[in-house]
Amino acid sequence: MLDAFKQVKDVGIESLQLTSKVYKPFGNEAAMNDNPVLVQSLSYKLSYKVSSGDNLINIAKKFGTTANELAKQNKIQNPNHIEEGQKLTYSNSIMGKSRVGN
Repeated sequence: MLDAFKQVKDVGIESLQLTSKVYKPFGNEAAMNDNPVLVQSLSYKLSYKVSSGDNLINIAKKFGTTANELAKQNKIQNPNHIEEGQKLTYSNSIMGKSRVGN
């Protein structure tokens, strides 16, 4: 996933945080399958410096989000008005889980 971000021109990775935790099943879940569950979460913050001709829709596509979400996170009141040289950031997290063992 991080390689995909690195290939996008002018997008910088400002921060990454990976957390992992193993949970042992309990209750009904333990009766069905006693294999532990690995839960991982990746939180990240990306940055972008606005270039001439950019618009919020195209920048949002680089981040894999919507123009509305990008405007909200950057407190942009008018999504049709961004300025060259303006720094935009986008934060998100993804989570996944898998069984450990057979």
